[in-house]
Amino acid sequence: MSTKYIFLVICLLIPFSQQNTIRRSADDGAKEGVVEIQNVSSDPDRIKFYLYPNSANARDYDEIIYGNANSIRNSRYNPSKRLIIYSSGFMQNFTTDQAVKDAYLRAGFASTANIIVVDWGELSGNKAKIPAFGAELFILNLYSTVKDRIDIVGNRLKEFIVFLSSNGFLPNGPSSIHLVGQSMGAHVSGSAGMLFKRATGSLIGRITGTDAAGPLFQGSAVDKRLDSSDAAFVDSYHTNDGGYGYSGAFADADFFINGGKAPQPGCDGTETFCSHNMAVAYMAKSIIDTSVLAVSKSDSTSIPWGEYCPSSARGSYDVDTTPDY
Repeated sequence: MSTKYIFLVICLLIPFSQQNTIRRSADDGAKEGVVEIQNVSSDPDRIKFYLYPNSANARDYDEIIYGNANSIRNSRYNPSKRLIIYSSGFMQNFTTDQAVKDAYLRAGFASTANIIVVDWGELSGNKAKIPAFGAELFILNLYSTVKDRIDIVGNRLKEFIVFLSSNGFLPNGPSSIHLVGQSMGAHVSGSAGMLFKRATGSLIGRITGTDAAGPLFQGSAVDKRLDSSDAAFVDSYHTNDGGYGYSGAFADADFFINGGKAPQPGCDGTETFCSHNMAVAYMAKSIIDTSVLAVSKSDSTSIPWGEYCPSSARGSYDVDTTPDY
């Protein structure tokens, strides 16, 4: 079953008014009327970190193992550079969602930044086997189960950042860190930022959320989703606002691309997962193409968006563009 169909089922079967009533049965056994979820780990040790240091080869990486300082020393990690960490979303892993990482490499960022991708695929549902019978109920429970893994992944990402810092690999401090997350990955980044602040009293420099997931997160307390308090600067990009994406402004700066809603250019108006996932393409475009500017909804001033958005940006902005780059 395709990811496109999975998200279509979620959209059709989870009215926002009923999102918090979904039951799930991972880890504590199946319950009556609930499809058991298997192959979705809750073990943080299954989360991997991959460094991409080679602008000439987007598939060349070093694995950095949490807790193993030698794995950093033996890698091509350069502590003099700033740190960019990307987290993908529901049912994704480090091999299935690469556009943003590839754009950073294509634009030459490896010369100035350590580009790391978080692989939480064993917790995101990437290895879940969708049954032919009862697929819709299974997917609903899978989404809810994965949502409950967000803080586990966020905590391990926080621990990873502390691990780098305590071993002298973040000499420029947390202000040099930029977390980027798509959909559920945006909330992973938010959780890491919040937990890092609680543990150290310091703020990560920046978190960027690309169409942060809406279902089961909409209206949640700020400690359960990405929020402007999670980093010194938080920017958010909306492409399926009120659908799969979180509805409304919640960051320091919120960018509504082509109105922020489905359908986005190039997407079928009847299928909104395309518009949700288009946020990845737009973030990648912002890294490569600096010709497009965002316009403030309040005073019509223009600023860069995406990767080059200034940390002084505040409020809501419009961006009119296409996903090609």
